[in-house]
Amino acid sequence: MFYFTPALFSLAFIVTIVWASVAPAEAVSRKYRDLSQNLTGQAETELSAERAQQADAMLNLALTADPANAEAYMLKGRAQKQLGNPEEGLRLMNISLEISPGNVDGLLLQGKTALEVGDLEQAGKSLRQIEQICGVDCAAAEELTVALDTANIMQQDDADKAGESGGDAR
Repeated sequence: MFYFTPALFSLAFIVTIVWASVAPAEAVSRKYRDLSQNLTGQAETELSAERAQQADAMLNLALTADPANAEAYMLKGRAQKQLGNPEEGLRLMNISLEISPGNVDGLLLQGKTALEVGDLEQAGKSLRQIEQICGVDCAAAEELTVALDTANIMQQDDADKAGESGGDAR
C-alpha cells in the first residue's frame, strides 16, 4: 500500500511549483523568438531595398529579442558589409555560423566577405566547410573556389610586382 508522506507531499509541491514557473517562461520565450523572426524578415526586406541602416536597427531589436537567431546575425553581417564595415560584417557572420554551422549560403557569404577583407585563410576554411556539406560539385563550392583562385592569383601578382620594384631599387 502506498502512503502519501509529508516528504512526498513536499516533493510533489516543489515539482508542481517548478513546472508552473517554467511553462509561462517557455511561452514568453516563444513570443520573443517569433518577434525576432518577424523583425528579421522585415530587415531582410529593408536590406533587399538597400536600406541597410534601417535593416541594421531592426536586427538589433531582433537580436535583443532572441540572441540565438543565426539568421539575424547573418543579415546584420550583410547590413554591416553594405554600410562599408566588411570586417564587422565578417565577425557577425562568424557568430551566425557558430549557431548554425551548416548554412551553405552563409558559408559562401562568409568566404566572399573574408576575401573582401583579404583573409584568404578564412575563405579557404569556408570553402572546406561547404565542400564537407554539399561536396565539391555544388554551386556554392564552385563559386567560392573561383573567387579564391582569383584572389590567390591577384595576391601572387601583387607579390611579384613588389619583388620587381624592390629589385629595381637596388
